[in-house]
Amino acid sequence: MPKIPKTNSIHLFLSYAHADENSVYGRIIRPIKGKYNLWYDIAIPPTTNFWDEIDEHIRTCRVFLFALSPQSIQSDACKHELKLAYECGIVILPLLIEPIDQKMLPPELEKIQWLDLTGVMTDEKTHLLSNSIKQAIGKKRPWRTYFGIMLVFVLGIFLGAIAAWLIIEPPSPTPPSEQTLRTLIEQEAEAVLNQDEQAIRAIYIDDAIIEDADPHGRIWVDPLAYYAEKRVKEAHCRVEHLDLTIEVLASNYARATTSSQGEFGLRAENNGCPYSYNNPPGADVWEFVRDESGEWQIVRFTYNAHAKK
Repeated sequence: MPKIPKTNSIHLFLSYAHADENSVYGRIIRPIKGKYNLWYDIAIPPTTNFWDEIDEHIRTCRVFLFALSPQSIQSDACKHELKLAYECGIVILPLLIEPIDQKMLPPELEKIQWLDLTGVMTDEKTHLLSNSIKQAIGKKRPWRTYFGIMLVFVLGIFLGAIAAWLIIEPPSPTPPSEQTLRTLIEQEAEAVLNQDEQAIRAIYIDDAIIEDADPHGRIWVDPLAYYAEKRVKEAHCRVEHLDLTIEVLASNYARATTSSQGEFGLRAENNGCPYSYNNPPGADVWEFVRDESGEWQIVRFTYNAHAKK
């Protein structure tokens, strides 16, 4: 015969639908009040996280009382509480306070006999309620609870040992979609800039867009990068339209700029970088030559600008 602790130290959790509050008080709370440490959501103190408090009391209760009614089996809150109690292996005692359609019974209660407290609450029903709670208190948690705890414990040790020997690298970031990049390009092109800030910005797009340099140190531009260059330059240059040919895209160390007069030019952050300038008819060609450190790539921009009228 299992040893039963003093009843006033037993922690019982009561789950019920608020629509059944009056019935629950008369059929469950009042008959056992003072005999057990009964907890239900009216005991939640102010400023406390509602669900944290409820979950904590479910996990630590000895018996989970479920006020069974059409309202409670349709209540999301009651279903959450019942599911948690079942998963934690808490002894569940269903108390029927209103007739229900058994087809609507939650799966956690399908194999559990309930106590019928419908109708007039007689002394006999009060006695049955008290005895049912005592029997529930004397029950041990289902074997699955202890098995689950042991399984989690063993798995935790096993996984911890593996993690201690392995270096887990974070997953590579997902390259941005073309639509996302096009949106950023438009934002860049439509930005409000003063004259000094009106740079013809050679947008440096990472490996998601730009291929690696070839053996000759050239970085070729794909169609989206070409679109980015052309769109931004059209927005920030004083030209009607721009015929732009990009043979190679600059590295992120080089920037194309325009003066307040709309003249084209390239500015290097490292003034020591050699460059050459050519001006064939109808076009401006600017070129950077790769330096000894390998920091600069060959860059060539060809512009054919048509001045605004």
